[in-house]
Amino acid sequence: MTLIVLHDENRYVGGAKISDDELRDRIERLLATDTLIREDDEPIRKTNALYEAEVQPGVMLWQLLFEPENQRLSRDINFQLQLAVDQSTVVAEDEVIQATVVGALGPFASSDHYVVDSESDWRSAVREDLHLAPGASAEFHQRCSKAFPRLHLSASFPKCLDTFDGGLQRYARLIVRCFSELNDEWTLPPGADLPEQLRSFSISSGFDTTLEGNGDRKPALSFKFAVDDTRSEIVLCEPHMKISGCDDEGDHTFRHHRIYFAPRSHDSFGNHVLVGHAGKHL
Repeated sequence: MTLIVLHDENRYVGGAKISDDELRDRIERLLATDTLIREDDEPIRKTNALYEAEVQPGVMLWQLLFEPENQRLSRDINFQLQLAVDQSTVVAEDEVIQATVVGALGPFASSDHYVVDSESDWRSAVREDLHLAPGASAEFHQRCSKAFPRLHLSASFPKCLDTFDGGLQRYARLIVRCFSELNDEWTLPPGADLPEQLRSFSISSGFDTTLEGNGDRKPALSFKFAVDDTRSEIVLCEPHMKISGCDDEGDHTFRHHRIYFAPRSHDSFGNHVLVGHAGKHL
């Protein structure tokens, strides 16, 4: 068991009374995040006592949802919240204990778990789980689409992940950091100087990022990327982030691992960052 996302009864306890407008805004943000996670095909659970949570003084969640005299939300929002809660299956306590990361949804702040209030929170929770429990290369690759939606990985994945010395599990934290930087920060504005942009990216990311020095190696650094089920493109991925260490504390052995990516946007892939290879130095 790794990541669990749930509607957390503790995050439904409102404490002091708030206005109808503020309650509506909080519920709308909650529903937007719930929808985003479901669109990522991630199951959402709920804690057993969720309906008994005191959303407002003297008003439990079931009363807010089903008693006309206590309904403070519009009919549409009320129905959406009913649906979100009803579609979430109850989570067992031992499942929560065994989970690596528990993402907690709710309109209020209090929780013992990882608070998920936005897309950024959601991506962060998936990344945390990914580096703590990376699994085998195929599982790691499959989960990357949720953690790094802007990255488009080549047909070399997931096999290339097995070329990390000793297995990707020894490098999961560093891989997640590199992928996060590429997903969140990499950009090459029109007319920008690529070597200068790579130098700036090296400083901001904390990973030395350079171009290939040998022009004869371009074929070895060109990778196939699926456009759809019937078509693919071959794209040169010359810049590379250098991973010289591993996650093991006390292991200071210098390593030659690389993450190769395409620096510019591609007509067939929109705003995605194309990543050709992650693993041994090619």
